[in-house]
Amino acid sequence: MISMSTQATVISLPALVVLVPLIGAFIAYIIGKGWREKYGHYTAALISILTFLITVLMYPYVSGGGEIEYTLASLTTMYPITFYVDSFSFIFALATSFIWMVATIYSITYVKKEHATNRYFLFLIMTLAVNMGVIVGGDLFVIYIFFELLALFSLMLVIHEQSLESYQAGKVYFYVGAFCGLMLLIGIILLFMNTGSMSINPRLGEISELGNLKYLIVGLMILGFGGKAGIFPVHIWLPKAHPVAPTPASALLSAIMVKAGIYGIFRTTGTIFTPSDLATTWALPEIGYWVIWIAIITSFIGWIFALFQDNIKTLLAYSTISQIGLLMIGIGAAAYLGYEGAAMGYAGSLYHVANHALYKSALFFIAGIIYFRTGTLKMSEMGQLYKKMPITFILCIIALLGIAGMPLFNGYVSKTIIHHALYDAYALTGDQSLYIAEILFKIIGGGTVAYSLKLLISTFLTGDSNKKIKKAPKLMAASVGTIATLIILIGLFPSTLLQNLITPVLETHSLNPESITYVSEINVFITEDLTAVLTSFAIGIALYSGAYILKLETRSWPKLFTVNNIYNSIIKGITKTSNIVNLTGTTVNGYFSTKIFEPILKSINAQKEEQQNYDIDSGRGVSFAIFLIVLMLAIYMIYSILMF
Repeated sequence: MISMSTQATVISLPALVVLVPLIGAFIAYIIGKGWREKYGHYTAALISILTFLITVLMYPYVSGGGEIEYTLASLTTMYPITFYVDSFSFIFALATSFIWMVATIYSITYVKKEHATNRYFLFLIMTLAVNMGVIVGGDLFVIYIFFELLALFSLMLVIHEQSLESYQAGKVYFYVGAFCGLMLLIGIILLFMNTGSMSINPRLGEISELGNLKYLIVGLMILGFGGKAGIFPVHIWLPKAHPVAPTPASALLSAIMVKAGIYGIFRTTGTIFTPSDLATTWALPEIGYWVIWIAIITSFIGWIFALFQDNIKTLLAYSTISQIGLLMIGIGAAAYLGYEGAAMGYAGSLYHVANHALYKSALFFIAGIIYFRTGTLKMSEMGQLYKKMPITFILCIIALLGIAGMPLFNGYVSKTIIHHALYDAYALTGDQSLYIAEILFKIIGGGTVAYSLKLLISTFLTGDSNKKIKKAPKLMAASVGTIATLIILIGLFPSTLLQNLITPVLETHSLNPESITYVSEINVFITEDLTAVLTSFAIGIALYSGAYILKLETRSWPKLFTVNNIYNSIIKGITKTSNIVNLTGTTVNGYFSTKIFEPILKSINAQKEEQQNYDIDSGRGVSFAIFLIVLMLAIYMIYSILMF
């Protein structure tokens, strides 16, 4: 990820991938309201296709390590909006626009059983616009603005059903988004105040001079972006938002929108906190180490909770948490290894960005097909659907083999490369805790197999239902079939994606050229890698079998040990402490007021009985002064932001 230079191509394509869906969303809405709804739906699908095609057109400009820059001057010209695309951001843009296109086409059939469909497509396409804005934003300020708009517009998709449950989920989603957005803003402001720049260029040299402050900055930015990514401990919105949102929106929340957070974390640790000189040796062992362990915890929480779910979409939501954890392990390992070995971690994580987008969106679309035909998402209420929905059954098997990491399917490739990166991190220093992390990685793989087996068996192979269930609608099945085909093709030809999309990213980064060559030519079908996968599958089968025998997979996770309950306990503790402090303060304040301050105040007032002027000594004067100070600070901050 090279720095923006005067050699970059100046072309409007990055701006168009934002403006076309942003304007197109309103056009589709007007057509749907003023003409016929279905024409509005078709227009929305056309806009999503056009956005994908514009994204594809950027490939020739970035494929050889090139860059695209474009500046869109604002009406006031005080702060022009900059856009920037390199080979790194192109991967995210391509995955986002493609899956969004498929989801929009899929939605045409799905919304036949939904209400307020014009509003749904309006916010679906507007959310596409701001999601692309996060990816093609040219500096941290632009990225932050689009990041906040993404939280706002996607909230409208979460609460689309307008049920009590959706509003409650929306509240959690909003609170987490607001908190993480604030953390991100503080991190960006600290970085700007100490470096004088909002650039996303590599600038480890100047950041290194900040001492321990740099750890606070990177921590705040990871936490801020991590809220959207769904990392521990700000993951709690995912299992609440996914089940209540329309299924295509759930697919995008899980497969794509979380990648906006991952993109931000990548930009932070993989660009801003790296040197501008490609030949400079660097490493971030402290940051990388903690990212690895946060990722391990995130992934463990995900697969364990997934195994206890009866609702398909809730299971898939927890699965996303687990998969994001795996992706973060690669990012952490890359930061830990630095110049000498980060290529493996970055390659694995970038590969997993594409792979997870494919099989997770496919699984959510399959859940949508099942709900469309059965009217339920509870696996316990389904009965041997493989007989009634054979095509959907086959597509589900393909997607689950992808997520489980079966050789010859896409997930195997990225998970194997991430596993290599984690083992390299252990081998570099011999840190036994990283050896434990490597063992836990295999167990996480087993957990993925376990909840995949539960989804397949509980949904398609067990139970008994006499309901007459139709096969999947053709358009919905075709959407999933397109993704399933890619899952197989990537698994059969893993080097295609690696050499044409991922290696160009590595070559523009400060990495050892030998390690880049090794990664680009890696053979993932060696005995050690296949043995590791077999180990994970054995663990997974054992976990599911044990859960089935003990009937754990039909039970709910104890509420006492949920993160929500822990948060609620902390909040209650803070509230009780505040009440005690408040009561104590009131008692002490009463004593001092009546015994000490009141006589003094009476004496002062006696001397000023005749003074009627409105001055700073009066209560109103103090309030007015505070108001003026706050107003001046606000004006100064706004001016500074607009003029830096």
